[in-house]
Amino acid sequence: GAEGNIGKILKPAEARIRFVGSRQGDVVAMPKFLRVITGDAKSFTNGDANANASWSCSGFEDRQVTDKYPLCPDGSQVLRT
Repeated sequence: GAEGNIGKILKPAEARIRFVGSRQGDVVAMPKFLRVITGDAKSFTNGDANANASWSCSGFEDRQVTDKYPLCPDGSQVLRT
């Protein structure tokens, strides 16, 4: 399509969810069946103003991209932050 998505879908090896914020109160469990949507899945074609996710490769976390998926070298994993 116009967004340039080609290739095959890869299943994630693992997922880590971390809350980072200021101490306003105790952290509590998320509500059951909570769904979260963030950013713009079509940011490549719509512009990156609403692109909240960034991508990098393990071992190269100082290099972040928001407009495409990185091609990581052998032994490195794709990271979504």
